[in-house]
Amino acid sequence: MNRLLLLMLIALCILPGCNLPFKQDTAKNSEIDKNIKSEVQKTNEALINALMDGNMSSFKNITSDKLIDIMDKDRSDTLILTYGKAISNKHFKVLDEFYTKVPFENKLVNIENNSRKGMEYTLSYQALNKESYTSMLVADVDSFHEVLITVIYGKYGPNWLINIIYFSDYSFFGKNARGLFANARRCMKDSNIVDAHLNIMMAQSCSKPNGETLKYKSDSAINNYLDYINRIAAAKYIFPVPIITIDTKPEILKVAPQIISNAGVFPMVYYKTIVPLKEIARLKAENELIRKRIGSVFKGIDQNKKYVIYRAYNEIPQGNKVVDYYGFLDDLSTDKD
Repeated sequence: MNRLLLLMLIALCILPGCNLPFKQDTAKNSEIDKNIKSEVQKTNEALINALMDGNMSSFKNITSDKLIDIMDKDRSDTLILTYGKAISNKHFKVLDEFYTKVPFENKLVNIENNSRKGMEYTLSYQALNKESYTSMLVADVDSFHEVLITVIYGKYGPNWLINIIYFSDYSFFGKNARGLFANARRCMKDSNIVDAHLNIMMAQSCSKPNGETLKYKSDSAINNYLDYINRIAAAKYIFPVPIITIDTKPEILKVAPQIISNAGVFPMVYYKTIVPLKEIARLKAENELIRKRIGSVFKGIDQNKKYVIYRAYNEIPQGNKVVDYYGFLDDLSTDKD
C-alpha cells in the first residue's frame, strides 16, 4: 500500500499542474533576444492601432481564445474599446518589458522590478503558456494625461497572443505617482491642503492599477499620506463651510478633483445657495463674490492653476438622487479687473 501511494505521488508530481518549486527564467528589457522583442513590438503596434480604431475584430486577431471567451461572457470588450478610443495618438513608449519561460503551463509567475526609484513594483500572473511576454506601454490620452497599458502575451505556436490586458493611469501633468506624491508633500508644507489633496488623489490613481497583476510598493505610503491629509482637512474644515462675509451665506459642501478634457485636473467647489437656480443674474453675482473669497477659505485653491470649477445647488445632493445644479467655470488665466 505504501509503495502504491508513493507511485501515485510521483505520478501526480510529474503532471504539469503540480505546485512544486520550479525554475522561472525572466529576461528584462535589453536582456531580451532582439528577434523576440521585434515580434512582440509588431504585435504592440497592432494592438494600439486596433484600440484607437475601435476595431474589435483586429483586437481579437491578436487575442487568445481564453481571453476572447472571458470577454464574450462579461462583455469586457466594450470596456476595452472605451479605454482604447481614449488614446489620442498611435505613438507609445515601452516602459518595461519582460520575457519569461517556465517549464509547465498554468504556473504563477512573479517578477520584481526595483530599478525605478520610488516606482518599484511587482508583477504576478498565471502563465497560461511556457513562454510569456509582458509589455508595459505608456500612451497619451491627452496633453496632460498618460495611461499605462499592461499587456501579457502567451506564445501560441509562432504567434504572441494577448492573455491579459489592463489599463490604468500612469501620469498627470508629466508626473507619475512618485512625482505627484512629492507635490502633495510640498503642498502640505505650505499648508495648501486643497492642492495637496488633488495631487495625492492623482498619485493614488497612478499607484493603483486595475486588478492584482501589477502592484507598486509605494501604494501603502500613498494611501497612508492620503489618510493623513484627510485627517488634517477634517480637523481644519467642518463641512458645510459657510462664507459668512457674503450676505447670502453660501455653504461650501465639498471640494473634489475634476478632469477637464485636454486641460487637466482642477478643483471643483460644490456649494449650497439660497439663491434660486433660475435666477441666473443673482447666481452669477453671488458666484463672483465666492471667487473673491475662496482663496481665504481654502489656501492656494485659486493659485497656480488655470481653472476653478463651481457647482451651485439649492438642495444638498444625497445618495443617487438627481439634484439640479448650476455650473460656473472660473478661468484664472484671463486678466481680471
